[in-house]
Amino acid sequence: MDRKHILAAFLFISAYSQATIDAGIHNHSFRRATLQETTWLYQQTALQAVSCAELWVASEIPAVTRYNVSPVLMTFSARPLFPQGRIICQVTMNKSAADTLDFYAREEGYLGTTRYELTHTGVNADGYIGDSENGWHFACETRENVDASESDFHGCFINENNLYIQKVPELTALDVPGGYLISVGKMRFNPISQLHIGKSEFITAADFPFIYGENAAKAIAKLENNARVSWTWGELTSGRVRTSTLSPSSVAIAGSAVEMLDRAWARYQ
Repeated sequence: MDRKHILAAFLFISAYSQATIDAGIHNHSFRRATLQETTWLYQQTALQAVSCAELWVASEIPAVTRYNVSPVLMTFSARPLFPQGRIICQVTMNKSAADTLDFYAREEGYLGTTRYELTHTGVNADGYIGDSENGWHFACETRENVDASESDFHGCFINENNLYIQKVPELTALDVPGGYLISVGKMRFNPISQLHIGKSEFITAADFPFIYGENAAKAIAKLENNARVSWTWGELTSGRVRTSTLSPSSVAIAGSAVEMLDRAWARYQ
């Protein structure tokens, strides 16, 4: 494996392994915040940066005014990310401090007729476009730079199975310009050799396991509702060459998924 493949394998290691929203939040039952609680919550610093269309409190909390609200980092500079989006807010008990509450926010809405959802609190963001089981997964995260002299950087991506469309800044260690990057796998890349979109074919540079730069931008511009999308890639674990195909339903909402990727990338803090 040459130096660029080695750097590519390590450059995309996420600097944060924790989920943006604690998975246990879905195990809570919730009630709507009372008028008194809503007034009090909006006086707290954590909620002043966002306007909640709905405000929910974990049922185990008798009255939020008895507690403190822990500070929270808002993921995006725009809240909601899209004008038509609705912010749903939730307040839960902090697992470590008995006198403290945690605040979470997520956005839901439609891009045309395609439903989307994404989180707004924490270092990283997570969500989906379409159906959560069969649509495109979406995420933004802070990633560790392989060059210790350079700062960590942001990356956002959408993926359907192992096909990833990413947005990254200029990667100077790899001589890769900022913009789109199409890969098989998010961080440890299975080398993609060919990508077919309709009648167009896109080939990786000889020394990279992914498609990037102007070539990637041209490929994404070709995504259309009726286009057949397939890619040929090498499986690192077995050495076998495989060909995968994107389902027609995923192709149909790919434009919405890319729109979400672009907007999130531009507003990721």
